[in-house]
Amino acid sequence: MFKRIIAICPAWKQAFTTADAAKDARREWLIGFSDAENITSDAIEGALKRLREKGSPFMPTIGEFLVWCEESNLPVGTLNGKDSYDEWYKYDSLPLERREPSDLTQATYHTMSVIFGAGMKGHLTASKPADALKYWCSRYEATINKLKEGRPLKEAPAPAHKLDHIRQPASKSTAMSALAAMRKGL
Repeated sequence: MFKRIIAICPAWKQAFTTADAAKDARREWLIGFSDAENITSDAIEGALKRLREKGSPFMPTIGEFLVWCEESNLPVGTLNGKDSYDEWYKYDSLPLERREPSDLTQATYHTMSVIFGAGMKGHLTASKPADALKYWCSRYEATINKLKEGRPLKEAPAPAHKLDHIRQPASKSTAMSALAAMRKGL
């Protein structure tokens, strides 16, 4: 695998100017892989594919490569933290009548539900953009870990036009009349 990475990244010689430096790097990569859990050959192939797509002539660090291996274990189409935040931000800036939760990826919808359900939306809307992104990514990481463990995530509801029955909130006068009738019955 190390030879394949070197073949993909032709600028590897800049990082390893001596044979001892290359040997030390290989040792660190071996240690990194022995410490990592659940790294399959498919995950390594996925990380190598991502390295080829990146197109950088420079070698990634072992940490970067292991993150790519972990991401390869996720379902196809799972976004990284920044892309998920961008997806939510675009969704949140739409007018209410144009928002369809089913347009979000499952992990983004789950993260949004957890944040909003805990009453923490202010961390996203009232914070500086960098702080909001940092907060989102920390919550999104928990969602991804849940996904890696095979635990279920909250599903986005179907688009409103596909639901069999939609309950509309009552008008204020209808709700007040109903409450008055209930009070009389007590």
